[in-house]
Amino acid sequence: IMAKLSSTLAPMSTHSPRPPSTLAAGEAAAEATKPYSVEDKRAKFRAVFDLMDTNKNGSLDANEVAAATGMTVEQAEGSFVNSVGSDGKVTFQQYAQAIGIDAMPDDKLDQMVADIMAKLSS
Repeated sequence: IMAKLSSTLAPMSTHSPRPPSTLAAGEAAAEATKPYSVEDKRAKFRAVFDLMDTNKNGSLDANEVAAATGMTVEQAEGSFVNSVGSDGKVTFQQYAQAIGIDAMPDDKLDQMVADIMAKLSS
């Protein structure tokens, strides 16, 4: 799981549209600190969502949310899955909207991804 996520997320780590060797030194520094675009945020979270989706049906149920977040299944059902999703499932779009992925600060997104990955690998 970690290797798959690392390879998926690695291209986004520099936020640079061009190889670093083609950037001037000052330009490279500016690109390295450039915030994630909405597309970058969604792609990063999509990679994590896909790993959370253990049965690969395109949505998360309470068991999958609980495994990735540390909630109990009952907490995941009551506080998230049933309030955000429908039919006991949450789609990527519903999850992304519920947690405000588009407006989430980069450092918070990175921490959330790290936390989910730690839960999934334990």
